[in-house]
Formats: sequence, C-alpha cells, structure tokens
Amino acid sequence: MDYLAFTAEDFASDNSFQNWLFKRNAKDFEFWENWISKNPQKKEEISEAIAILSSFKVQEPEVSQTQIDNSWQKMEEILEIGDEESGGETPRHWIRYRYGYAAAVSLLLAVAVIYQVFFRDRLVIYTTDFGETASITLPDNSVVTLNSNSTLKYNTVWDDDKDREVWLNGEAYFSVVKSGSNQKFYVNSRDGVLLEVLGTEFNVTKRESRTRVVLNHGKIRLNIENPSLNEDIIMLPGELVEFKDTSTTYIRKKVNPELYTSWKCKKLMFEDTKLEEVVLLLKEIYGLEVEVSEPALLEKRVSGSAPSDNINLLINGLSESFGITIIRTKKHVKISRK
Repeated sequence: MDYLAFTAEDFASDNSFQNWLFKRNAKDFEFWENWISKNPQKKEEISEAIAILSSFKVQEPEVSQTQIDNSWQKMEEILEIGDEESGGETPRHWIRYRYGYAAAVSLLLAVAVIYQVFFRDRLVIYTTDFGETASITLPDNSVVTLNSNSTLKYNTVWDDDKDREVWLNGEAYFSVVKSGSNQKFYVNSRDGVLLEVLGTEFNVTKRESRTRVVLNHGKIRLNIENPSLNEDIIMLPGELVEFKDTSTTYIRKKVNPELYTSWKCKKLMFEDTKLEEVVLLLKEIYGLEVEVSEPALLEKRVSGSAPSDNINLLINGLSESFGITIIRTKKHVKISRK
C-alpha cells in the first residue's frame, strides 16, 4: 500500500494505523513506529490523523440492519399517508416532505453510525509474536505482562458501576489494582475457566496443552464450567492449579511462583523439570517444530536457568544441562542422545 500518497483522512481510516495509535496489535505498532521514523515528510498528515482519532476514539460502525429497516418503514408509512390524503397524487409539498423525511432519516442513521464509530466501547486486542513480550496498562491502571504467542482482549472503556473483564489466550502475568468502587476483576479463557480476582498478582497460562494458574499474592476464585469439575476453587498465595481441556480432574499443589513467572525477567527457571515440559515451551513460546529421537529422553530432568530472549543461547544451555544433542534448523529442532 502506498502510504506516501495518504492524506490525514486516509491514515485515520486505515485499520492498521488505528491499531498503531491505540496499541491494539504489536505487529502494526512496530510497523508504524518504523514507517513514521523513516518518512518525516508525512509528519503533518500523521499529526492531523492522530488528532482526528484521538478526538473521536474511532472504531468499526455497527448500525444494525434492524435499525435501517425500522427507519425506512417509518418513512414509508408517512409517504403512504401522504398519497392517501392527496388522492393517489403526489403534490409538491409531499415531495418536499418525502425528501425532507428521507434526509432526516439519513441524518439519524448518520448520527447512529457516528455514535457507533466514535463513542461506543472499542475492543482492544493485543497480540504478541513468538519470542516477544509486551507490557499493557489497563484502563484501571492494572498492568498485564503478555508472554509470547498470546492474545489479550478488553473493552477500552470501563465504567465504575460495571465489573472489569479481560479475555486471554496464551500466557500473561497480572498485577491487579484494587478498585475504589469494589469492582470485580475477571479473566476469561476459551475453555470455560473464569478467574475472579480479589486484588492480586498471578500468572495465567492458557495453551492447547493445558490451563494453569499460579498465584503470587492475594486471592483468586476459579470457576470451572466443566460439568465434571463444576466447582469453585479458592486459591491461596504460592498455589498452582492446572488441568487439561480433556481432563476431568485437576492438579493443585504448592509451588515456588518464581519458577513460573521468571519469563517476565527474560529467563527461564527449571527445578527438576522434565524435558517434556521444555519441549512444550519450545513449541508454544518460540513456535518451533520439535522432533525427539526417542520417547525416553522426555523423562530426563534438569534444574537451573537459561536466558529466554536469545533462542540460540537457550538451546545451547538446554543441550549442556540435559546432556543431549539439540540441532536447530530455522523452525525445526531435533533432539537426540549425545
């Protein structure tokens, strides 16, 4: 797309540009940061576009077909009355009335569109790529650290009389502030797990392989909608609760929370950790295809730490720690005995 030819209105209408301004998508944010720095000649148009969007909080219009149909039905009823009173003819004043009403309906629809576009709650979406993390400040000043290959969604406007709510797919660390109006804070995942937060810090992992919650501080109530696990679980600091989507039972145990949140500090900590668990990390966090020469290797265990922001150093460290051979070719990793 030729962004150099864009006007301020073009930028304001561009979805990718909106994602950058409102920080809804990490890839778009990075693209526009680079593009703007390389094209200072578009500074004036960019500034005008920012002013437009900041004033109106743009989002996608959502005028329903029902609204449109109802408006046209009302207009047609008035037009039919006019025809009856004029004996089937359409005098000039009714023509003016028709066009005047049509214009009024159009104006009302336009106002509805503008309201939906500029003032209705917008769903903010943050997405991180493999090997990428992001820090997000929510409308209530709670902070979320989003791990790699993860998505966080929430409405940009949080009213004082409504509960706070976010949706997570992937992994994130939450530091939730207490609400002055005692609003509840909920974290939703796609597998029917609802976390009710009571002023706390915790780590949530929602991957295809498992759902895991580790509580650092405070208190959490887990509501599990699985018919076989239809119960509430009150978690205390230092506890882990984990279950698989297909499982009818869950694991609950005391752990060292630092082991599960060290990724925030760009390192991975292991404590008697199976290679099987490390393989999952390589797949879910770095998007690697992992081939293991023999299943018995997955039972090997290791304790220690490794950097998480440099995949080559991580693989070298894992190779030495486990006493195995790890060969990486782009997105493919092969693990075998030395």
